[in-house]
Amino acid sequence: MPGSYLLLTKKGDRWQPRTITVQRPFDITSTQVNWPLKEDFPTFRVTLTSQIDVDTLPIQVSFKTKQSQSAPTVYQLPPRTTREARFDLKDIPFGERLQSTLYAKSKWKGKAILLEDPLDVTVVPAYRTSQVKTWDQIPAMDFTNWKPLRVLDNANQAQPDCMAELKCRYDANTLELAVRVRDDEHHQTKAENDPNRMWAEDSLQIAFDMDFDKPWVAGVGGGDLFGGHRVFEFTIGKNTDQSTGVAFRHTSYLKKLPANMIEPAIKVRVTRSEGTSGGGGVTDYRIVIPWKILGVDEAMTPGQRIGFSLLVNDVDPAAKRKRHGVRLFAGIAQSKDPKQYGPLWLR
Repeated sequence: MPGSYLLLTKKGDRWQPRTITVQRPFDITSTQVNWPLKEDFPTFRVTLTSQIDVDTLPIQVSFKTKQSQSAPTVYQLPPRTTREARFDLKDIPFGERLQSTLYAKSKWKGKAILLEDPLDVTVVPAYRTSQVKTWDQIPAMDFTNWKPLRVLDNANQAQPDCMAELKCRYDANTLELAVRVRDDEHHQTKAENDPNRMWAEDSLQIAFDMDFDKPWVAGVGGGDLFGGHRVFEFTIGKNTDQSTGVAFRHTSYLKKLPANMIEPAIKVRVTRSEGTSGGGGVTDYRIVIPWKILGVDEAMTPGQRIGFSLLVNDVDPAAKRKRHGVRLFAGIAQSKDPKQYGPLWLR
């Protein structure tokens, strides 16, 4: 069996410990999602590494989800080499979560070898405003089922408990988000007088890590750039009128952008339309965030990624239901952890 073992050998009257490591004939040494700008859809890349000096191994690689399993693809892996397996992700809708298992199977010296690696992939793009002049040109990403916060009741599609979709675009100066929420009632009373508590009622919580692809550096702190990352979290809530909203910054890892304050530079428009015949309603959020409010001094460019997480909070006083909702990536509710954010791809 592969692993590290303690071997005791006796020399004279003394036992001498030695650690030996038994390696697999091959291993999965890395997995990653890659999306070059020239490609219309991302690919999933798996690096296979041979750890033996003789024999070329045929490796069967496949994926399995709850719904299906892909046909295996065979890769020939010569001794002491690496080989990259690539899989198109063109059939995965943007914003939907793919949770699956990667299988790599082979046989060496008469023994079957099966390696398993869990996969969790969600692809979320933001498009350049120069390429998409209107919101209608951007496909909506429905993230209702990514991982709901507590239990939802969306059995009645005409009057859903909480459903949400997202569109993103950007230019040299700003990042824009359009979030549409369908729910049976909208309740937000704290935006004007207690914005620090907007999250406890119907609202959005949005978080960013502007250094998503950088390693976390231990010991870098002191209230600024904790872990070497620029991290921010905001709550967006609707005012009592029919068109405006408030952006409140709860978290900031930059001293020059203090936490626990309203951020007037973020422009928020929120409209609510009630359904007819008790059919529920729609809340549309339009949020324009200057890059400088995210600690960015130079324009973001296509091909970059930023850490991102979005939570839609929902409360239903008429039904006496506690706070629940839907989210796209984690790290906001239940635990404040930027390492759980996912990538937002600038296209």
